[in-house]
Amino acid sequence: MGPAPLAVQFDASGQGAFNGVYEFNFGDPSSGTWAVSGLAKNTQRGGPIAAHVYDAPGTYVATVGGASVTITVQDPNTVYAGASTVCVSTSANYTSCPSGALTQTGLPASYAGKRVLLRRGESFAAVQPLATDTGFQVGAFGTGAKPRVLGVAAGGPAAGSSAVTSDWTVMDLDVGTGAVNVEASTSRFLLYRSDVVRYGSSDAMINIGTAAGFYQAHGHPTLRWPTEVFLVENDVLGVVGTRSNSPNLTAMGFFYRSALMGNTMDRAFEHTLRIWATGKTFIAHNAIGGNHTPEADGIGIRGALKLHSNGEQTFTESIATSPTPASSRVVVANNRFGSPTYPGSWMTGLAPQNTDAVEGLEDFVAENNVFVRGPHTTIDMTWKGRRMTKRGNTVQGGGAAIISTIGAAFPPGSERWDGPYY
Repeated sequence: MGPAPLAVQFDASGQGAFNGVYEFNFGDPSSGTWAVSGLAKNTQRGGPIAAHVYDAPGTYVATVGGASVTITVQDPNTVYAGASTVCVSTSANYTSCPSGALTQTGLPASYAGKRVLLRRGESFAAVQPLATDTGFQVGAFGTGAKPRVLGVAAGGPAAGSSAVTSDWTVMDLDVGTGAVNVEASTSRFLLYRSDVVRYGSSDAMINIGTAAGFYQAHGHPTLRWPTEVFLVENDVLGVVGTRSNSPNLTAMGFFYRSALMGNTMDRAFEHTLRIWATGKTFIAHNAIGGNHTPEADGIGIRGALKLHSNGEQTFTESIATSPTPASSRVVVANNRFGSPTYPGSWMTGLAPQNTDAVEGLEDFVAENNVFVRGPHTTIDMTWKGRRMTKRGNTVQGGGAAIISTIGAAFPPGSERWDGPYY
């Protein structure tokens, strides 16, 4: 239960084999279609992990197989009634602000328990919630262009605490010259319908938890991996140009019980989307390109999707019990990868990042993805793992995708992560 928009992940892997075919119905027939795949948002056919965003308040019944669950979506006007909503306008224009809301010209010091609405067409400082902030939304009011903010940043926990920003939604913003940076960890985070455009070199335009392990090992022993992170229908676009104004990656991070759906990601200098380790995650209906123009040194884009792992341990929420997790139980479905100008020879990888260490991947389903080849593409996807399933993957213009199993030259111990493939 929670206020709209409410993101929910569904896991039917307990009903049967991970490589089975499952029919999800989210009970939300008016939710529309995905822009990339053209498929209905209300249903998902394929692997046992799926997700949905409920935009309207109400009661919904989601089903898969013989199981059902009731989802209660609250009205945000009720949850954040009166002074729990704060309208912010640098010009003090509060037209269309909800009745009874607080009004102010600057962003609040704390977002906890609030709905903070920014005036469309105006520019603001970075949204920087505290590690102790929970149960809040940041969105827009009025008409016109999305409010522009300098970034969205949730820092690490305070000394002596492992509290991190949690149960929060950021939506309908233009993250103009900054980035979305959650450096340590978070839980129940929805980034929704926002534009992230990075001018100037950076590690990534969206960073989720890449310093979580460092924080856990340095004063925060109970810290958890980023959990229930939902990146949905965002445009995350770097700038095609010189090395100095291009991001290394458009998005990167660690994800547990999470979903990346309906995003457009493109124009990185290295990998478009890099996932260091993930468990129980749904990656679907995205357009993940690789449209960077390489420079004279020939680096350019390396992979539209690079998904590997951090080791061999069973992935749990706790970093202490899984500091080097293997990636497991992942569905990659109905995405469009690449572009006609894609400069690399291989497009995506569900495999170890290199041959230096043993990295485990298991229980993956890659299905119904479309690969858009560039002039040098020879392999659409490389992979290495066990219980890996591929089905229905095609190339734009016709033909089956080339998915190549890699196995040679990996260090001792890698052989136990090599197959079976289904």
